[in-house]
Amino acid sequence: MKNDETWELFLDCLWGYQYVQQRSPLIPELSDALYDVTQGITDFAVKVYMLAQVRAIATGEEAVTAQGIRLAAQESLRMANPILQALRTGDTRILHTVEDVYPINLDSFLQEAQSKLNKAEQLEALTRTRKVSSAKESSPTKAISQPETVTKTVETPPKTSKTRNKKNLAADSLPAIAAIGEKQKLTAYEALKQAGLIRPATEYLLEEVG
Repeated sequence: MKNDETWELFLDCLWGYQYVQQRSPLIPELSDALYDVTQGITDFAVKVYMLAQVRAIATGEEAVTAQGIRLAAQESLRMANPILQALRTGDTRILHTVEDVYPINLDSFLQEAQSKLNKAEQLEALTRTRKVSSAKESSPTKAISQPETVTKTVETPPKTSKTRNKKNLAADSLPAIAAIGEKQKLTAYEALKQAGLIRPATEYLLEEVG
């Protein structure tokens, strides 16, 4: 973060978590000290603020001070000091070797997040539409166009036993597939789907997105 009103808003929220006996108000001296030792890196700021309080409690000082903040940072951020110093001086040679301290473009990030959200909403709406359409088209009770040979097989046959009718059906006809599924305790819809005659909605969706 930059040392501006956004940083101050962040500290206003952070300052509510104060556990020393003598509560210290958020004054510019404390804000500037915490920014100087962390260079606006919020993870460091939270940890240094916490450790400054731990140190104050341990020493009996029981108050957050600028000196306590600097001492806590000096003790806990030794490994990060070269990067923090580079941030203070603007030494880009060092900063370009450490990707995770590059400044974040919040506007670009928010626009990208909004774009992903919009695409997700559109995809969800398309999925619902395809599911409804597929369910109507693949309903077992709805007539499905078949070759002429199958149509003749499906026509109302003379009254004979169900067993004999199923034996006379073509192996690839819808009733034959349904009969096989019935033996396997499957519904007609499940049997047709298992035979590859019903396409899942996701296939239509992938075709649309592609």
